[in-house]
Amino acid sequence: RYDTVIDKLTSGRSHDLSTMHDIAGVRAIFRSIDEISDFRSQMRISKAQHKILHEDNKFDYISSPKASGYRGIHEVMERQVGSKSGSAWNGLKFEVQLRTAIQHAWATAVEIYDDTQLARFKFQSSQNPAYEQFLIVSEMFARVHENAFGCLKEKSDTELVKRFTELENSTHTVTMIHGLQVAVNYKPLEKNSILQRTHSGELVVHPFSSFPRALREISRIESMPETLNAVLVGAKTPYHIREAFRNYFEDTADFVALLDEALLSIRGSHEIDLWHT
Repeated sequence: RYDTVIDKLTSGRSHDLSTMHDIAGVRAIFRSIDEISDFRSQMRISKAQHKILHEDNKFDYISSPKASGYRGIHEVMERQVGSKSGSAWNGLKFEVQLRTAIQHAWATAVEIYDDTQLARFKFQSSQNPAYEQFLIVSEMFARVHENAFGCLKEKSDTELVKRFTELENSTHTVTMIHGLQVAVNYKPLEKNSILQRTHSGELVVHPFSSFPRALREISRIESMPETLNAVLVGAKTPYHIREAFRNYFEDTADFVALLDEALLSIRGSHEIDLWHT
């Protein structure tokens, strides 16, 4: 996306467009890690002329997850085609991303959090506590849904859930993602919107045209007796929020369902109360 390109250029992670290896590419989503392995084997012996530009497993973030919790496999390739019409682009780099549906649901939730909170979590330039929360979720997804480990394998299941619950009670990150999912269906969001979840389960959207006014109102709404929690969501424009959810809505629903299942699985095996630790 445009914002990603600009971020890479201004941060120095890429020097120019011609050397940016993921300015173009393809993402394939699989049902299991085994399916990814099978696909990679077939890709190595296919008739395609594109060249892989790195040694095997250099960008295998399933075996060696990123410190952010990101899991998946990337292949950086150099375009090589024999047709005259396409040969002008030969030599440019592109990226093939391979993820399971589990890994994709997690990565999509991170992107939506970036879009709505402007946290830049994806590039690890934020100290927002949601960083640790998404990291824990990645580990729980790996263990419960894929019989694997992420980058927190030294932590016990109980430690992960307790810490996740502590963070959620202060950040309401997952509540916000779930609330946005519902709000996009029922009411347009403004540039600054407060999502109020009541004890009865109702979601109330309070839209504001200015950030200072929303900031003043959040304390009042939080103190209302019917409020379970309240979250202020900001974005550059209302369009940015709606656009993110138009593209990613189904994946966000998957994320919430997968997280509920992971928490229930771990709670059941360790007999702890997730929301009263």
